[in-house]
Amino acid sequence: MRFLFRLLNDIKLAGNARQKYVFFHKTVKHILKYLILFSGVIFSLLFFYKEQLVFAFATIILTVILYGILAFGTTKTQTDTENNEQNHIL
Repeated sequence: MRFLFRLLNDIKLAGNARQKYVFFHKTVKHILKYLILFSGVIFSLLFFYKEQLVFAFATIILTVILYGILAFGTTKTQTDTENNEQNHIL
């Protein structure tokens, strides 16, 4: 609960609307990454315990794919695009 209050306070102090959006987007993405990783480990251990190996390995593969998409996917914000365009002009 304390984490959420700190997060909301950081969002209020972030600055203009674009900075708040980018900060919130990165924070939600960070939380989702670890939620997917944690739930994937829990479900795969549960399936291993129940001796359903096909579901356990499928859960591991799906967790790795989803985590990879969130961790290494492109997340270009509008400010990144504007900075790249300004560097190209210079």
